[in-house]
Amino acid sequence: YDVKSVYFPLYEIQKQIKLQEENLKIIEVYKRLATSNFSIGKSTMVDVLRTDLKIEEASIEIQLLKDKLPLLRSKLNALLSKPMDTEVTIQDSLFIYTMNKDYRKDSLLLANPLLVSLNLRMKSASKMEEVAKLQRMPQFGLGIDYAIISERTNVSIPDNGKDAFMPMVSITLPIFGGRNKAFIKETQIEQEALTYRVTALENKLLSDYEFSKYQILQAKELYDLFEFKITTSNKMLELLITAYSNDGKNFEEVLLVQQTILKYKIAQLEALNKYYLGIAKLDLLTNKNE
Repeated sequence: YDVKSVYFPLYEIQKQIKLQEENLKIIEVYKRLATSNFSIGKSTMVDVLRTDLKIEEASIEIQLLKDKLPLLRSKLNALLSKPMDTEVTIQDSLFIYTMNKDYRKDSLLLANPLLVSLNLRMKSASKMEEVAKLQRMPQFGLGIDYAIISERTNVSIPDNGKDAFMPMVSITLPIFGGRNKAFIKETQIEQEALTYRVTALENKLLSDYEFSKYQILQAKELYDLFEFKITTSNKMLELLITAYSNDGKNFEEVLLVQQTILKYKIAQLEALNKYYLGIAKLDLLTNKNE
């Protein structure tokens, strides 16, 4: 889970850098368009200066994002027990996929190590109670005592020299009944406390599971929403660029829509990151091993 908590933000930042670089190239194209319109008198120099500002903003943002990469890479390598300067390979694309309604929920309460440990402790306390109860009961014993007897030569007696067998019966009465009774009570209280802990942990696991699933569904909905906004905004942008090429007007609107599309794409990346981190949390809760 710790590895994934670094890997997916690293993926997000690298994708943001690519988006900013693509945005920078687009603005440079807009600058050439604005310069061309200015040279033929369709627009003013203000449009060109606006693109200069956007180019500077994009360049600074790219550098700030790149400055974050070494820290995340070294953190990921540390988690993987690799040298800090080891090259990190991040996959090119991540996609939203349809998740099962009750994703791994069947193993939520079966595979949790702490829950398993508590249940084992409950079984142990129950067995200790059974042993303590048995120790309060009288104990009976049956046995045979065997004695080797040497033959006596100075007397004449029946069965002279015959070994002796003596059947024996024993009974042991518990004399520490009060102590055993206290120990039984102690084990019963321990079982009750463990039962409460198990119930509390089960409730927390179920609550965390539902909350993580909610975050995943929310991230997916946001991802789809931003996809719709990006598609619609691109259509608006095409119309604005065509109009600007014809009459040299509303260039500020062109830049605004372009920056809005960039913001939507970055927000979509954030939603994608939250989606995968939510799945990683579900994998942690359900003890998924990969």
